Amino acid sequence: MKFNKAKLAALATSVFMGVAMFAASAFGSAEEGSAINYDQAQKLTGYEVDWSTVEWVPSADGASCKVNYTLKNGDDDKAGSYNVVGADASVYEVKEANCVDPKTIYYEITLLGVTKHSDGIQTYKNEDGEEVYFAKALGHDFKEIDRIVEKQPTCTEAGDGYVVLKCERCGLVLDKDDEGTSIKDQLEAFGHDWGPVQSKFVAVTNIKTDSKGNVVVGSDGIPELADITKDGVYQIQKWQECQRVKTHEPKVVKDAETNEVDAEGKVTDTVKNYEILAKKGVIAMITDEENIAEKSSLKGKYKWTDLKNVPAELKDYPNMPAENTIELADCTKDATVTITFYTAEEKPVSQMKYTIKAHHMPMPAQVEFDNQYDMDDALVTYNEKDGTYTIKNKSCYRTITYYEVIHCSAEGCPNKECNLPKQTVYTPANGQDHRSEHMISRVKKEKTPDGEHIINTKVWDEIAALDQPADY
Repeated sequence: MKFNKAKLAALATSVFMGVAMFAASAFGSAEEGSAINYDQAQKLTGYEVDWSTVEWVPSADGASCKVNYTLKNGDDDKAGSYNVVGADASVYEVKEANCVDPKTIYYEITLLGVTKHSDGIQTYKNEDGEEVYFAKALGHDFKEIDRIVEKQPTCTEAGDGYVVLKCERCGLVLDKDDEGTSIKDQLEAFGHDWGPVQSKFVAVTNIKTDSKGNVVVGSDGIPELADITKDGVYQIQKWQECQRVKTHEPKVVKDAETNEVDAEGKVTDTVKNYEILAKKGVIAMITDEENIAEKSSLKGKYKWTDLKNVPAELKDYPNMPAENTIELADCTKDATVTITFYTAEEKPVSQMKYTIKAHHMPMPAQVEFDNQYDMDDALVTYNEKDGTYTIKNKSCYRTITYYEVIHCSAEGCPNKECNLPKQTVYTPANGQDHRSEHMISRVKKEKTPDGEHIINTKVWDEIAALDQPADY
């Protein structure tokens, strides 16, 4: 059979056009380079998957995953291609979240006869396009299983050590060199625990010492002169010792004057010198005072020779005067007394200033009653030795009220007067009414009955006789 070449060419062109029209009709109106769905992609021939373009789009719960990819017609970059969207992948493997890693899902899809698995996917995109974990990593649940203190802390140095931690979820163990196990910050230096201030005299010039080199202190509380005809000089050391010395520290002391710390236990000599004048021909005189009451024995500029006639209030010279023996002009303010020391020729050689702390001059306690009834029922006993009262309630049924009142006898005491209503005042000490004097304290007290009931049986017998029959 002979064929007409022209007719054959026309027939071939017709067939090719028919096939092309069929493919386009089967594919819909899509053109190469446009997006198509998975069902449409299955009807194409002559294309292959570009696996480098695969995009995995999981759901929020990770149970499903859509896959987008590109179909290419051969290896020619100029050849046509289609972007396929919405292919369904299946879950291949799920690794639940653990201490370190979040939940991870692996998906599987078969395209054009080729099966591929995704890398581990841990997130999905929410409605705002943000990456969100299916489930975050749990984090370790460490518990301490051992504690090692390699160096104990001291007063001045921190300690060192570490803990051994084990995760109760995954079993991971952290030891000495791992991050987060050091406990050095929990072993801080204690700081010194200073005890009470201690003191001693130190001889400098012409001060008497014993065979051990200790300063000999006289009955007046100050060092004695080695030669009483010459002046002497001494110092006072004041220090505190660290109370932890017996546990883990060498003896450590702190100078109470300079606060200088010495780790070898040496007390630094104070630089302040105190002078003791030769007692022969020495004169001491009060040259100034402030806030001393007029009737105080310190009032005025007294003069003493040889330091033998110093007032009793200053018998502890050169220490602070006994406060409770000196009456102040104003009990709420400190007072000062300045003593100047002179030679026999009345040439001033040194001076000392005393501070007397503010204080009251308390009188013996007084007992006061609100009314005559309470006083009549009270039996008051005064103990002159200790200045106390014993109250006994003679009543057998009523409680009495009384007050223990302490007044200040200083003339210039600024405390408000005891402006009480008129009352009976019990003052066995001196019989004075102290309502007009300065009151330091007034304490209200009560005394329950101490008396006993006494029953009159005669009245009871007379009442009983009234119940007898008329012809009895």
